[in-house]
Amino acid sequence: MFKGIEIHELSPNINLYTLKTKQFKTDSVGVFFERPLSNEEASKNALLAAVMKRGTRNFPKSRDLYRELDNLYGAVYSSNISKYGERQIIKFQMQFPDSNYIEDKGIFEKSISMLNEIVNHPLREGDSFFEEYFEQEKKNQILKLENRINNKMAYAFDRCIEEMYKDEPFSVNEDGDIRILEELDGKTLYNHYKNVLMTSKVDIFIISRNDRNRYAGEILESFEFKNQKSKPILREKHIYPPASPKYVTEKMNISQGKLVMGFRTNIPYEDSLYRPLLVFNEILGGGTYSKLFQNIREKESLCYSIFSTIEKFKSALFVASGIDFEKKDTVVDLVQEQVEKMKKGDFDDADLENAKKSIISSINSIKDSPNKIMNYYYSRILTNSYMEA
Repeated sequence: MFKGIEIHELSPNINLYTLKTKQFKTDSVGVFFERPLSNEEASKNALLAAVMKRGTRNFPKSRDLYRELDNLYGAVYSSNISKYGERQIIKFQMQFPDSNYIEDKGIFEKSISMLNEIVNHPLREGDSFFEEYFEQEKKNQILKLENRINNKMAYAFDRCIEEMYKDEPFSVNEDGDIRILEELDGKTLYNHYKNVLMTSKVDIFIISRNDRNRYAGEILESFEFKNQKSKPILREKHIYPPASPKYVTEKMNISQGKLVMGFRTNIPYEDSLYRPLLVFNEILGGGTYSKLFQNIREKESLCYSIFSTIEKFKSALFVASGIDFEKKDTVVDLVQEQVEKMKKGDFDDADLENAKKSIISSINSIKDSPNKIMNYYYSRILTNSYMEA
């Protein structure tokens, strides 16, 4: 990846990360607020990110807001939430042209001011979010949760996580809980918003080809920070004692079943075995050359699709597959058989080289998108490995 990411401590609760690269003709800025994961937090944060796309104090209507972004040479703004282990991150991001390619040499300062307007001055009515926007986005968020069952594979993944990590924060859906959302009003959400500003750890990312020595001063000058204290979020549980397998089946009127299996590896991300685990996963179920695909789909014709993936924060490995219902038990047995063979070293040098090439290719593809770069490094920051190559 890139060399030379720099960190600037703006305050005890605010860090600025700058990355200089000539890869893009745009500058990208991201402001990330770190929150603990819970049903209540997730529900409020997901709705908050949606409401804050709608309007601000100086640009009350959505069309006013996006017209102003157009005036900034087509600047693009987004706000969303992401789940990293047992943290939920509220992200405010903006991308705009690099000043080397336009006449307006103050585009960086103007764009930061616009991002500050969105984050610190959302449209409100007294001590409440603007009711029309709040109600519309609340309805949209509830509908999104109601419709999650329509994506059967994603739903099966969610259910596996809910059962596997029952009574742990990681079981929480990042989009929240319908029952909690239904009880929310604009004033409650606005109070939560103020608490987010006051108590969150904040990480800021800037990706640009320009001299980054100026950024700390310009961020402090153009962006209002209100956080006075932040509570550290404890490391999630990631080591578990051996336990008997748990099976959960839900019946639906569908033509293709979805099978998700979760394995606790007990290999944390800082362990020397973590990178070998990534290669293990790639050989097991990383692509069409993988053991699962070749043996269960191609050789036995027992599934429509199959792959495996790693959850780094919880030290887990998941296998997911589209199957015929009546073949479920056979597929489960064959997956476990392939895992055991891998544990015994039943793979060759070609498997190893293909896996490493695939992982390297995936990492290199991150360079194509500023947002992917931010997300990549943020994940590494949370695991204290951002200075590694």
